[in-house]
Amino acid sequence: MKSRLLRVVVASEDAGERQILTQVVEGLPGTALVAEVTLICQMGRQAGHVAADCVVLDIDRYPLAGALSLTQARATFRGASVIVLARSIRLRFLHFLEASGASCCIDKDDPGWQVQLMQALRAIATSGGGTPLAVQSQNPAVAWACPGGSVRSG
Repeated sequence: MKSRLLRVVVASEDAGERQILTQVVEGLPGTALVAEVTLICQMGRQAGHVAADCVVLDIDRYPLAGALSLTQARATFRGASVIVLARSIRLRFLHFLEASGASCCIDKDDPGWQVQLMQALRAIATSGGGTPLAVQSQNPAVAWACPGGSVRSG
């Protein structure tokens, strides 16, 4: 199946992380960075005017506010896949992500999380999105939290 151009919004309140995410998106063939969101609580104001196929939502620094931002991202970019980046993932958080419609959650505690992000973006570009929640982690606690194969090892 031929991949299509994937329009991506990067949302992170940390300038350094946003720069890394932007570099990953811009360096991946078949993706186009259409907006950067610097204040997640103002996502609609900062990027609601653009069409996006995927939102990369970094909630590393503010997990509670970031979790609520997932709902905002889905409302602002209707139909877009949402990739959540987080640290110290817990079972309760995974249930919230699944219920909120996240496409993928990547554990930033894994040393290969940038490669996992590229793989997730490629998969969304190829499939057109809408895949159920998959968690990519090498953390055994996360793997234990999601029995039945919903966790993919990086």
